Formats: sequence, structure tokens, C-alpha cells
Amino acid sequence: MFRDVKQLGSFECSDSLVNRIYDTAVYTCLLNMQNLLWDGIKRDRLVWIGDMHPEMLTIRSVFGADPIIPESMDFVMDQTPLPGWMNGMPSYSMWWTVLLWDWYVYTGDKEFLCARKDYALALIRRLAAMVAPDGSDNLPSYFLDWPTNNTPAAVCGSRALLRMALKAGAELATFFGDLELVRSCSASRRALNNRTDDHCGYSQAAAFMALSGASDPVEINREVLSPKGGHGMSTFMAYYILKAMSLAGNTVGAVKALKQYYGGMLDMGATTFWEDFDLKWMENACPIDRLPKNGESDVHGDNGAFCYLGFRHSLCHGWSSGVAPFLTERVLGVDILTPGCKSICLRPDLGGLEWARGSFPTPMGILEVECEKGSDGRVLTKLNAPDGVNVERFN
Repeated sequence: MFRDVKQLGSFECSDSLVNRIYDTAVYTCLLNMQNLLWDGIKRDRLVWIGDMHPEMLTIRSVFGADPIIPESMDFVMDQTPLPGWMNGMPSYSMWWTVLLWDWYVYTGDKEFLCARKDYALALIRRLAAMVAPDGSDNLPSYFLDWPTNNTPAAVCGSRALLRMALKAGAELATFFGDLELVRSCSASRRALNNRTDDHCGYSQAAAFMALSGASDPVEINREVLSPKGGHGMSTFMAYYILKAMSLAGNTVGAVKALKQYYGGMLDMGATTFWEDFDLKWMENACPIDRLPKNGESDVHGDNGAFCYLGFRHSLCHGWSSGVAPFLTERVLGVDILTPGCKSICLRPDLGGLEWARGSFPTPMGILEVECEKGSDGRVLTKLNAPDGVNVERFN
């Protein structure tokens, strides 16, 4: 069953494996776009609001302003009267705040924000109040993703996510004219920086430290992300890990890591991307499209953990689609500067590819971009921008 949507955004490049990865990520997200945005067509069939963020990034870069995003956000909001935490986790209420702002930045829909004003402001006040002046917090639990669950890295990553939510909260409070709440969010963000959190070498937590401004992206890339490559990846966190590498000037390494990691799933027979994956699972393993021979491990039934042990492991999970918007945003270089995509920065970084081209659906129409490495190593770019979209080029 498919939602009746048209693919508006695209990505194609000189590397056929990267093209397969992009197409598979898009298909994975599409299958989870049902009556609402599910995060596991096989098993969950629920709206997990934190998992929605990479899915939202995929949808806006491929399908445009599909109503499934506000519909799914409202479903969880209506199911979670304050002071409850969405999906039972403080971090997922943080994600809702980030989603609210990021969707507005894409659509420029002020009515969308205003319809959710009271809930948003009350939630932001609660998040800001979670932080003490010394930088400690009163969060009742910490969850970033399953591989870091019940480790100090979950604390580190959740606090970094809180920094990101407070930044989005300050933007939302500014939009609504609540200057006192703007100051409260800013003060809580500064207080969080009073404490040094330990990412324990986990790529997910380290990437969030870099993206939230708590750590230097170049240092994080050099010490954690680049050495691990695809071995430090997480399907849920792939977008953020790859983006942190790219922000540090290592898009070449990010492209290599995504090929190693997502290419590994394809080698294991994937036609959609999975809830989790570890490159170690490939050792002496048979792919999912045949039965294991004597002495082989079953990459599906013999792996997994937590709530997805063995055959309960979902092999079509929307949160794993974040590699698609990464390619649009960091390789093609499409970066939204002002709400409604009225101003876009175009800063392509081919990451070792010879050429790349694609399209990005804005509320005013389709932005088309072609990038090619010139004989002198510089990236030559052609673009076709719709009326109403101002493009600032940096190449």
C-alpha cells in the first residue's frame, strides 16, 4: 500500500552504489508513509516523534510539503497532554520542538506554527526549566538511540539534543514574541555548557555534541567519526553522523562511510533499510534472500538487540532514510537560509564524486542543481531556481 504522493526531489551521481543507496532510502521512507508516518511498516505501525526527524528531512527533500508531517505531529501532540513526555521519553518531546521549527523553516507556513502556539510555548518552558544554573539537569530519563541505551553516551547525546531543542525553542519564542522565554532558553543552553559530557567514543553522541555547538566538529571528526567510518554508524543517527563529518570538512569520509555502511546492508540482500545494522553482522553471514548454509550465521535471525532481537528486527524502518537528505544537503549543497525557502545557500561538496545532480522541491517550485568536478578540481555548478527563491552560491 502506497500513499498517493509524487516524487519531486531527486539525486543522481557518478557512483552507482550511492545512487542505489539514495533510491533505497527514498523507498524505505515511502513505505512508512501510510495514514500517518509510521516507523516500521512490519512491526511498529506507530508515530514515533523522535524517529520522525530524519523521515521529515527525507520527505521535504523528496516529496515536498506533504501533510503527513503536521498530521503525525498533531497525532502525538493530542495523545500527550502536558506535562507528559511524547512516546514516554523527554528526548522525544525535544524532537517535537526541533521538528516544529524545522518544518516551519521549510514551509514558511505561519498558520502551522500559530495553531500549535500554546502547546509549543508550554513545552519549551518545561524544557528550559529542566536545566539548573550549574548545568545539571532534571531529566527523568535519557534516550538517544538503541545502541547507546543505558550508557553514559545516552546522557551526553540527550543533553546535546536538549541544546538543539532549546535553540529551536528560542527561535519559536522569538517568532511568538515571548522575549522572556527567549532569555530562559539562552540561559539554559549556556548552563549546559558548564559541564563536560562524555560521548565515550560513540559516534552518535559525538556527532550531536558537534551539531549542538558543544564541541568542535573538526575535533570530533578527527578523534571519533573519521577513524570509525561505517563501523560507528547507526541507522537512526546516520544523517547526523554524516552531517557532522561533512561540517568538519570531511565529506569525502562521509561518502565513504555511507557506502560502506548502507552498501553493507545492500550486500546482505536489503531492498529497504533496517532498524539497526552493524558491519560486524556481515562476518560469515548469509544475506536475507536465502537460507543459511551449514556454518553460516543468519544476518536477520541471529542479530538485533533490545526490542528488536532476532526476527523481531524491522527490515524497513523509516528512520534509516536520513542518508537521502544528507546527499541533497551536503553533496548538492542545498541549505535553507530563511523560512519558506525564500533564500537558499548552495554550497556543493562532491565528496570525491565526479559529478552529482538533483532537484529539491521548494514551496515555490523545483530547484534543480548540477555539479561537476572541473579539470582544476573546482566544482562547476549549474542551477535552475524557481521564481521567488534567492540562491546564494559559494563556489
